[in-house]
Amino acid sequence: MPASLIQPISNSSHAGYRRDIDGLRAVAVLAVLAFHAFPQVLPGGFVGVDVFFVISGYLISGILFSDLQRGQFTYREFYARRMRRIFPALAVVLAACLFFGWLVLLDAEYTQLGGHVAAGAGFIANLALWRESGYFDTAAELKPLLHLWSLGIEEQFYFVWPLVLAVAWSRRWTSAVLTAVTLGSFALGVWWSRHFIVGAFYLPVPRFWELALGGLLAWHTRAHGRQSPSDARGIEKCTGWRAQFPVAMFAITELDGGRISFTMSANLLSVAGLLLLLLSMTWFDETTRFPGVRAMVPTLGTVFVILAGEQAWPNRMLLARRWVVFIGLISYPLYLWHWPLLVFARILWSEVPPVVVRIALVVISVVLAWATYRWLEKPIRRMAEAHNPNRAPTLVVLASFMVLIGFSGVAVKKGYIPVRLQTLSILSEAKSDWDYPGDDKAHWQGTQEGTVLFFGDSFIQQYFSRVRWLVEHHAGTHRTVRFYTEQGCAPVPGITRKSVRNCGAFAANGFRLAQQDDVVEVIVGGSWLGMVDRGDYFFERDPQEHVIDFNGAEGVQVFSRLTQELAQLKTMGKHVQLVLNPPGGKIADPTNLIKNRLVALPRLVFRSIPIQEHIARTGAINAKMRAVAEQAGIPVLDPADWMCSALECPVTDATGIPIFYNSTHFRASYVETNIRAFDEFVVPQRKHAIFGSSTAKRSLNSTGVSERVDRP
Repeated sequence: MPASLIQPISNSSHAGYRRDIDGLRAVAVLAVLAFHAFPQVLPGGFVGVDVFFVISGYLISGILFSDLQRGQFTYREFYARRMRRIFPALAVVLAACLFFGWLVLLDAEYTQLGGHVAAGAGFIANLALWRESGYFDTAAELKPLLHLWSLGIEEQFYFVWPLVLAVAWSRRWTSAVLTAVTLGSFALGVWWSRHFIVGAFYLPVPRFWELALGGLLAWHTRAHGRQSPSDARGIEKCTGWRAQFPVAMFAITELDGGRISFTMSANLLSVAGLLLLLLSMTWFDETTRFPGVRAMVPTLGTVFVILAGEQAWPNRMLLARRWVVFIGLISYPLYLWHWPLLVFARILWSEVPPVVVRIALVVISVVLAWATYRWLEKPIRRMAEAHNPNRAPTLVVLASFMVLIGFSGVAVKKGYIPVRLQTLSILSEAKSDWDYPGDDKAHWQGTQEGTVLFFGDSFIQQYFSRVRWLVEHHAGTHRTVRFYTEQGCAPVPGITRKSVRNCGAFAANGFRLAQQDDVVEVIVGGSWLGMVDRGDYFFERDPQEHVIDFNGAEGVQVFSRLTQELAQLKTMGKHVQLVLNPPGGKIADPTNLIKNRLVALPRLVFRSIPIQEHIARTGAINAKMRAVAEQAGIPVLDPADWMCSALECPVTDATGIPIFYNSTHFRASYVETNIRAFDEFVVPQRKHAIFGSSTAKRSLNSTGVSERVDRP
């Protein structure tokens, strides 16, 4: 969220402080809060950040234009203003997160938080989040500082924007440069959103156009005088239409000479802008491909509302109301506080907190935001004003404290500051126990006849550690083994995902590999439950990207295609195995095996998944996959047969060590020791039990680390 939007700021593009812009900030921040706390109420509330980008670009660019016109622009003064507006609230929120994280987070969680604190203090949170993004990245709702990505983009923009405007102003290229930056960044953002959606979201250049659009608006209003561009003078200059403001709603009259008087142009423009904002906040949702072209809806809506001017009826009567303006004034600290509160609550509850708790957290975030604004931001701003003798010491203290916070984050990231729950490091070790080096390194040449192909998504990758163990301990007697996988892509032909666009091509290539003459064994597995539940799979070449209904006729078509591909492999003489969904769910996640994180002494909770719960969760999709296998004439491998009793499926071993890496995947060390369903395919001469054999010579020690004793 733009830190420049936390107090009334005079801008040369209008005669004075505009209360309606504070009201527009309030709309934006309330939309973001609603999306984070109650996403089903306002599924597109995330566009509030885009609204802030435009407002920030408008206000800050207007200030820069004023300074340049008066010949008073200096980089030192510009960044001094940024420091006094950004640092106070950000520093206190980062410090609070570090302290509370020390109380309630596990080692791995706290280490990640430390990295995010350091990145937030350095205003590169967006780059850090982009670099760590991936299929097994921590879920967004478990990152207390995820929301700082927007602050990173804004500050990276303002790192170069003053220089760009100063050079353009000196060469009288301002209009051309503003237009070129806006259109160029927008075009890049559209292209990236089609090919690299994560980069389009987090990287700065594809998002710069939203801030530059605000700058273009500020330049446009300056070009038509100090008044609002939608007042009589502004509209007449822009369009040749004579206008009068304000008058009755929707009054349009024709004057002599065919000149039209749009007496309510400002009102209509404001209404159109608010409707665009409402449309984007209710129409978009988390499955919407965003940003890109769709980002034009909230950004243009913001432009229309600002362009309408403070005298437009909706701006004056709705956005300029006292309580709305109050929310706008505290919007920056409110944005900073609300998300960490919601995330820490989710961590403590191990699920989405109850509605009453989320309401309480929103109220608490408002109180904290007001207190931060009233007792921290305003006093520091007064002390850091240009003519205050305490300005230099105040700025030095602010900068020093931010540097201290940044180094504290680095210390946490490096593990120099142990957390309170260090005694439960066994859970953190489970959360880091994943081992897959990539397809290029999951390929071994063997001496036995034929190739074994492991084909699927991460549900196939999780068995890598056992296959590697077999290859290492049976040199000269194993078959050639190859993994062909793509995280997040079910190995099903003809379908792809909105979030992973290459799934269709991956599946097609995988089945072509399986048909090669040297391949004799094909193990196909995937997150079948994820495929039907994710809600973003669509048929390839469907221009509308209609989400597939796997329970209807479309689902029949999908499973029929898969059946045909598997049956063809069977006809070609391949030995094909279809791996079903393993047990899992919230209970299986190691971070949910802890109670009393915050109060008293934390303790481990030893749980298991009731077999009926496993059946309720995976029974429907596993039944469909069994039907696919039966029609194709191939056997299935069911992980529940390997690990579950008639009553339950364990999530820890006999000593309480977690056996899952997350809620759906096994730990690498557990797989290496216990999962033997694929042994006879890789080393065909060895015949032994699949699970629980007395030949097992490997176990997890008391710290959760696998101890190896080589087989004879």
